[in-house]
Amino acid sequence: MKFPFLFAFSLSLYGQTFGQSAPLPPDPSTIQGSSLPRLVMGIGIADQRGAAYPYVLDITAALHIGNTSFYSWSDCSTPWRRAPRGQPPTSSIFTTGGAWIPAQSKDGRIKPIVIIQAGVTAVQANSTIEPAISGALGLLIGLGSGFHVMPYFRVANQTIATGSSTTTTGVLQPGIQILYSFGGK
Repeated sequence: MKFPFLFAFSLSLYGQTFGQSAPLPPDPSTIQGSSLPRLVMGIGIADQRGAAYPYVLDITAALHIGNTSFYSWSDCSTPWRRAPRGQPPTSSIFTTGGAWIPAQSKDGRIKPIVIIQAGVTAVQANSTIEPAISGALGLLIGLGSGFHVMPYFRVANQTIATGSSTTTTGVLQPGIQILYSFGGK
């Protein structure tokens, strides 16, 4: 009866003096802020359904904030084609805000992203400036060598002028971008 007690006591004593528990490896689906790229630039196309010129060129610049999973995210959406001759130029939409990457796949290649932005847009029909507010859900898919593809769905306000008044509605706008990251992973 003394032998099992002595064995357990000596294992306990050994564990307290020599054996230190190894820290658990981090969960690969948890975002490590230090592994995210410092700067991200992108270009793509989006469909602003219902707009006079529905296809827009989306240009993105994003800057990583500290050691977090957040980015300062800015976009310029400009119509894909020119206005007809004699018409005023079509306006672009400038927005800035934030993006959050809440998780990633086990290998780190696929990351969901949530983007919230606000900015301004010009309404051509009555030459006014209106607020532009949008929210998007996307999926960053790593292609290697710093390149990513990001399909996304954005819900944005669309301001339509009818005579002297304007109407603002929310429109689902699908899009896709190719992004390149500088620094980090």
